[in-house]
Amino acid sequence: MDEQEKKQKIRRRVLIGLAAAALAVAGVALFLRSWIRPPALPDITRPDINLPEIQPGDESDLELFDGAEIPAVALSGRREGVYTFLVVGRDTGGGGNTDTMLLLTYDVNAKTIHGLSLPRDTMINTKSASKRLNAVYNYNKGKDKDTQVEKGMSALKKQVSKLTGIVPDFYVLVEWEAVGKLVDALGGVYFDVPFNMNYDDPYQNLHIHQQAGYRKLTGDDAMQVIRHRKNNDGSHSEGDVGRLKVQQDFLKAAAAECLKPATLLKAPALAQIFMENVVTDLDVGNILYFAQMAMGMDAEKDVSFVTMPYVDARHPSASMVLPVEKDLLKILNEGMNPYVDQIQSSDLELLYRKSGGGYGVTNGTLADSSLAYAPKPKPDPKPDPEPDEEDPDTDPDAGPNTDPNLPDSSAGQTGPGTDPGTDPGTDPGIENPPPGVPIDPSDVFPELPNGSNPDPGTDPGTDPGQDPNTSTDPGTSTDPGTAVLPDPGPDPTPPPLPDPPTETEAPADIQTGEGENSL
Repeated sequence: MDEQEKKQKIRRRVLIGLAAAALAVAGVALFLRSWIRPPALPDITRPDINLPEIQPGDESDLELFDGAEIPAVALSGRREGVYTFLVVGRDTGGGGNTDTMLLLTYDVNAKTIHGLSLPRDTMINTKSASKRLNAVYNYNKGKDKDTQVEKGMSALKKQVSKLTGIVPDFYVLVEWEAVGKLVDALGGVYFDVPFNMNYDDPYQNLHIHQQAGYRKLTGDDAMQVIRHRKNNDGSHSEGDVGRLKVQQDFLKAAAAECLKPATLLKAPALAQIFMENVVTDLDVGNILYFAQMAMGMDAEKDVSFVTMPYVDARHPSASMVLPVEKDLLKILNEGMNPYVDQIQSSDLELLYRKSGGGYGVTNGTLADSSLAYAPKPKPDPKPDPEPDEEDPDTDPDAGPNTDPNLPDSSAGQTGPGTDPGTDPGTDPGIENPPPGVPIDPSDVFPELPNGSNPDPGTDPGTDPGQDPNTSTDPGTSTDPGTAVLPDPGPDPTPPPLPDPPTETEAPADIQTGEGENSL
């Protein structure tokens, strides 16, 4: 075999190898194309088709997801390649409320992402006890753990559609712990922490200590930064609004990291980590599709976030916020709207404050009719009266009072004299009972033993207003056994009653040791 034939064989082998490699690449590409695909849009004309069956005894607020009213604009058709997502951050350490809610619109053709942050204290039209948007998920998730996410998110998506006219296509539910894992999977995120953050909440085991400045944040750093609402000393206490601004800035920084070519090359591995740490109705192929379509985006120019415009409100005394319709519509129609037609005022169902103090709702009926009326003004607070309870250091079973500086409970039995400094018409042994404790008539009109002087206030023959010191001498008085008493007629003085107790009678709850006042 000459040299030329050897070269030809080598060339053939190389070509065969290249062809095999090309076929392999084509096969992988076809496989990926079948796997990496855009998600099918849900059929919003039938909002109940994907909802779990409602079980008997379920205490969730069924009116929130029993076939959501569809905004008219949603029936006008969709813009090609535009998808909407409801991204929710749930705080499991603080009761499970959805304190972070972000409505995203992703236009894969224009390569833009617009986000609208919805304040957690947004007041909504619901019959639930809590009128806050962040409570909707918990109030509607039900008891069955297998269906809690579907029920809770379905209810929350409906409320978001009432506020914005946009029915979110998909949801992503993230718990705070997952944020740290996702940031670590990216290798960290460069972020400019705006100020020193120092906050401690032992109840939630939440401790935030971050120094101001630009640096790469780890997953734990990122979790602390996006959860901060105020410092221990009260500084930087912008609350939820301030936290939303920090979260938006961090999301832009995270988006910039995700859009780097080196990160996009790791998309399959990152997508798997993402799916393991969030709950969503998207699959891995959908995530990879959106990552693929994001190639070439500039986070600084093509990604934007804004907070829902609002005004303050209170119900009844809790701090809440109400959307500002005109400003909100402007935001929605400048990048957020996925529909063919413009979102109109008639597509929104918003609470508003009436001039009289109550609340009304646009394009709907109040789910809680009590909101229509202003709360009745509370009367001016009056100083609390001096407590008439026993001295807390006194044992209620210790017997009559022996302190010479205090009136004796048996003073009504000692004779006609009046304790100095005491109103002659007042029995010095009787105290005003505590509020809510009935008056024992025997405390007011005690009957005295035979042979004793009649009480000057109860003797029908004695002027109640006369000086008690002028009463009849007990040695010369008429024998009480032979005296003929005049017919009292309409005299309101009650007949003699049994002897009074020899000690001050305590309220029932103190006597028995039961009730809220038990000692």
